[in-house]
Amino acid sequence: MPLVKLSMLKGFSQRKKHEIVDMIHKAMVYSLKVPESNKNFRIKEYLKKDFYIPPDNSSMYIIIEITMMNGRTIDAKRELYKGIVENLKKSGFNPNDIMIVIHEEEKENWGIKGGKPGSEVDLGYNVKV
Repeated sequence: MPLVKLSMLKGFSQRKKHEIVDMIHKAMVYSLKVPESNKNFRIKEYLKKDFYIPPDNSSMYIIIEITMMNGRTIDAKRELYKGIVENLKKSGFNPNDIMIVIHEEEKENWGIKGGKPGSEVDLGYNVKV
């Protein structure tokens, strides 16, 4: 049940945004073993005056923030980073324009499935991958 927030410049078509979401989600399903149906994304678009990009990056610069429960190994995270970058390259992104940040939280810090702590709920998949 990772939560994904995408921050980018305004100007991507709706089709392109859906493609970006699908490519990131595909990498998460493969590397983190989340269920295919588990897709929770938010897209935040900024005007150029409100989104400061490092000077050596293009207007396709994207920040991908993934908040998830603790438990994934460094190998799973490496696979995630690699998968996201490889998938987005197919969509025209320069790998240097992709910033990925993971925020990890303890299971008990998630109120889910009727307000229960995540540590007391069967998620239907294993976060220890």
